[in-house]
Amino acid sequence: MDFLDLVKLRHSCRAYTDQPVADHLIDEILAVGGNAPVGRGLYNNLHFTVVQSESALNRIREYSTINGNDRSFGANVLIFVSTNNLENLISYENVACAVDHMALAASNLGLGNCYLYGFIRDMVQENAPQLDALNLPEGYVPLAALAIGYPVQNQVKPPKTELISKVKIQRV
Repeated sequence: MDFLDLVKLRHSCRAYTDQPVADHLIDEILAVGGNAPVGRGLYNNLHFTVVQSESALNRIREYSTINGNDRSFGANVLIFVSTNNLENLISYENVACAVDHMALAASNLGLGNCYLYGFIRDMVQENAPQLDALNLPEGYVPLAALAIGYPVQNQVKPPKTELISKVKIQRV
């Protein structure tokens, strides 16, 4: 698929079927995320955690539904991206690049996906006990995640017909 067509296709999916995602598809998404641009090549500062066991997903959803809505949107795969270097601001951008690359890869494979941030930030700030479900290596902190899965039919959107920037542009 042409890259611009892929960008037109990608959108946030907020409802997923219970159809399992094959491991080889998850592996491909992880490989793309692991090849995202990372400042100064500090790939060892990143860690991916694939959450797909029902017990771990339930622990994460336990926290994500505190305000009433499942902020994981019922996805049966969550890929958390963590860093061990919060002092270096580039770590935040590195996490964002990895998640963005994985989102594009998931769309290319026909999977719905959604970039998750808010409830993960809250979970970390509150040091929620549900973080234990991630079984992270010492010193790593999750900054974002990607929900992936097969979208419920009413969540499938047609691709954009053209790319129009939603950001104001100024040329000087």
